[in-house]
Amino acid sequence: MTNLVKVPDEVSCVCSGPSSLRFGVFDITGGGRKAIAKLELSVNQEGSCELKISSESEEAISRISELTKKNRTEGRAEQASGIAAEELLERGGAILREMLVADGYEVEELPVGDHQISLTLNMRTGSVVGVHEALHEAVGSGSEDLAKKIFDSVTEGIKSIHEKLASEVLSHIEQGRHLDAITLLSNAFGAGQSAFPASASLLQALLSVDISVATDDQRQVILKWRISAAEFLGRHDVAASAAEEFLSKWRSTLSAEQSAAIQMIIASGMMKRGSKESALMVWRTLLDAPQSLGAENRAWAWRNISVTLLVDDPESMRAARSSADAFLEAGNKEEAAKSLMQVAKCLLHSEPIRALDTIDEILPLLDESNLVYRSVKAAVLHARADRLMKMARYSEAASDAQAAVAAWRGLLGKETDLVHSLYLASFAAESAGNEAVGISLKDEADKLAAALPTSRFTLASRLSALSENFSAQEAKQLEADAECEGDSDVKAAVRQIRALMDTSLSESTKLMLLEEELNDLKLVNTHSPMVQSLQCAIGIQLMKMSQFKRAREWFEKVLEAEPLDIIARDHLLGCLWQMEAWADAVLFLKDQLKLHGEMPGLLFAYGRSMYEAGDMVGAIFELQKVLELADPASHLSIKASEMCMAAIKLVGKIPPSAPKSDPTLPVSLEEFEQELNRFSVFVAGAKRMVFWTKPDDADYSWITKPERQAQNLLHTFLKARFLERIGVFEEIATGAGRLDIYVQLHGGLSAVLELKMCGFGYTSAYAAAGEEQIVHYMSNRRTSIGYLVVFDARLENFGDAFADKPKQDLLTIKSQFIDVRPRVSTRTKKKP
Repeated sequence: MTNLVKVPDEVSCVCSGPSSLRFGVFDITGGGRKAIAKLELSVNQEGSCELKISSESEEAISRISELTKKNRTEGRAEQASGIAAEELLERGGAILREMLVADGYEVEELPVGDHQISLTLNMRTGSVVGVHEALHEAVGSGSEDLAKKIFDSVTEGIKSIHEKLASEVLSHIEQGRHLDAITLLSNAFGAGQSAFPASASLLQALLSVDISVATDDQRQVILKWRISAAEFLGRHDVAASAAEEFLSKWRSTLSAEQSAAIQMIIASGMMKRGSKESALMVWRTLLDAPQSLGAENRAWAWRNISVTLLVDDPESMRAARSSADAFLEAGNKEEAAKSLMQVAKCLLHSEPIRALDTIDEILPLLDESNLVYRSVKAAVLHARADRLMKMARYSEAASDAQAAVAAWRGLLGKETDLVHSLYLASFAAESAGNEAVGISLKDEADKLAAALPTSRFTLASRLSALSENFSAQEAKQLEADAECEGDSDVKAAVRQIRALMDTSLSESTKLMLLEEELNDLKLVNTHSPMVQSLQCAIGIQLMKMSQFKRAREWFEKVLEAEPLDIIARDHLLGCLWQMEAWADAVLFLKDQLKLHGEMPGLLFAYGRSMYEAGDMVGAIFELQKVLELADPASHLSIKASEMCMAAIKLVGKIPPSAPKSDPTLPVSLEEFEQELNRFSVFVAGAKRMVFWTKPDDADYSWITKPERQAQNLLHTFLKARFLERIGVFEEIATGAGRLDIYVQLHGGLSAVLELKMCGFGYTSAYAAAGEEQIVHYMSNRRTSIGYLVVFDARLENFGDAFADKPKQDLLTIKSQFIDVRPRVSTRTKKKP
């Protein structure tokens, strides 16, 4: 919660000589302009002009030297006698310019320095950002290396400030001189060293010193520094402990705002210890008196609440928005931008389009002339590109990623971020179909990555090569190297590739490998993106092993954390289709269309799921959208047209508009029975043959457990048609038996449904007995409404009502006959 401080805003490094003029010499032959040399004209102790020539070309130095010698021999050298140095320089410069121009060169006077390096230190994060600017065109090659050396020297100097102090303090402590250590820390605090980013060694020194021997003033200083250092390093438990000690001693001396700030730190410690509700209560209580908090602390309180709550909790988004507003009030645009990113993160789970709109709010806040804001802008553009990639909006992602590259480019200290954005821009460009740009960006990223001191990109490059050309030996070595470097993400990725590509492993071994790595990774970093990647890989492996129900749960976990994960989405849909859970697929795709918009592929999947679930009207409506949006010659359009025609044939006509049913209205018996009639038409037209097998040279026979198939079809159909307006329960124990289906309708109505086969071995008496079972089930479920659904295969007297009916009295029992006859009746064959 430390304010952003720039120390200083800009540091300029200027190279100049005493009493000198500087010129750039440019060759303008060939229609271009090329710097070939720098000249420095100065007055020496003897009072005459002296010329220094610098160039990367020996030929240019030689030619200019010969030119000046020639002019001297022709009597044009200036005489110093009686002429002031300034005037001598002016005359000499004019002569020098004249003779170079006469020889065909272009000459330009240069500023006193060649380079300017501006540095900004972010006191809250400890990061240093710099930018190098060449002050003229005649700067030679290697200027970027010089700027990088200066930048590295400054950043190392900043780091060494606290390392040196910590070393001296710990040395005093080791010798038992705690009072000397305290005095040293107090003096450093008074000199302003506490404003610089803390190091782990400094925090160790602050915690090691015995403050019982300190004066009250010294003790207060040590505690304050412990709090700020621990907060900076993310040691919220340590900060909270120091804050509690500070508050117990000096509460009466603190203003309301200071007291609130200390309580905020204590609450963060509660959160660190796992006391989530207690921490939330502190932050909410503090926000009840917002004026006592001040804008900055108010912003942090709202931020803390937002990140503590689940991202799909509406309060989390409201808190993030309030945090952004308060940071803007405090003038902290950098943190306001981060709170708006938290708003976007919350919206990703419900309205991704609005999430992108929220990111759009951030960019106008950030003036690129401020180096810190330029970094934040680049990070925001990268984040938006990443989200657009997950939404398969590749052209827009490529544009944002390349804009991020442009913002990072030239920033000293942000080379790693530049490489990340280059790789993202490369991937986005290739995904958008611009392969040449993608290859160019990747080549640049590879060259920059190779020059970085970090091994991460080297490991990543080896990982990429391993995924393209798997070698068990290289996988083993790369995993060991990643573990040695402490790179848990690369190690996890290697194991994932092994599970996918190592043909020597059994399917069960692959599954075990993935689960073990997921457990290991969670111990190190639960927020790693590889967590979702491994979860997805486990789901894919379970699909290979035909464990679709278990796989489904893993893909649901991934989508809960990352709603835009297309790989998890597509595999989850594949699981639902393999399980023939068509109603669940309808509900899932309905949510996906809300997230991604009406994309042809999703609409086709939605329409197909409706078709298979028996919702022909809904299927026709969605498939017609596909025909409007997709390329008419595409495979998707052809399949959509075929399925749409099949649905129209079953319905009998094209519906004039989409079916409309208000999800807030109760379901009436009339509406329910209409859907039972539609179910009858659907099964008779599209699903009747799923009940039959036909051995060679034999008549049709029922499949094994046809009642189970009938039950699945009806359950799926009802869920697809009524969605959240119905509860469907199967095989519920009811006293002496188990009823087939029990439904609870929105609005309060409930009914029992008994399913029976009739014909081809199932007698009419067997089917009719279902009515007696319904009577029994009704009394157990406390409903007087029942339906006997008969899957009727009788060839000669299909649909005939059963002769004997139970006495219904107050009960209402209706029969629904569904035509599942496998063939046309013939008089020559006996009735089964």
